[in-house]
Amino acid sequence: MIIERRKTYKFRLYENDANVHLHRQIDVAGLVWNHALARRYYRLYGKSINFDHLQKHIAKLRKSSERFCHYQVLGSQA
Repeated sequence: MIIERRKTYKFRLYENDANVHLHRQIDVAGLVWNHALARRYYRLYGKSINFDHLQKHIAKLRKSSERFCHYQVLGSQA
C-alpha cells in the first residue's frame, strides 16, 4: 500500500510599496474569475465553455469596454 503525502502551504502578502502591483493583479484576477463564473455559459448556450473561448471573451472585454478597463492590469494568460 502506497500512502501519498501532500503538503499545503499558506502565504500571506503584507501590503507595502513593493507589492502594491501584485495586490492589484490578484484582486483583478479574482474579478475575472467571478465574471467567468457569473457568465453561466452552459445555461445560456447549452454547451460548456472552454479556456480558449473564455480567454477570447475576456480579451474582448479588456479592449472594448470602459467598465472592464481595469482588466488590463493582468497579463495575457488571465
